[in-house]
Amino acid sequence: MERDYLEWINKAYRTLVDNQEVPKMEMKTPDGGKISVYRVGDVIRTDIKREETKRK
Repeated sequence: MERDYLEWINKAYRTLVDNQEVPKMEMKTPDGGKISVYRVGDVIRTDIKREETKRK
């Protein structure tokens, strides 16, 4: 499953690099989480929100 997420992140990153018109891509995970790849100025960021990444 994580490999699928990494492949999707790689594809989303390439899309943002190749097409400056795309500001953000998101994917919802089956466990209720979300993965976002987006542009902030000259930086492309990746956010992963899942149960295991929450603060305790």
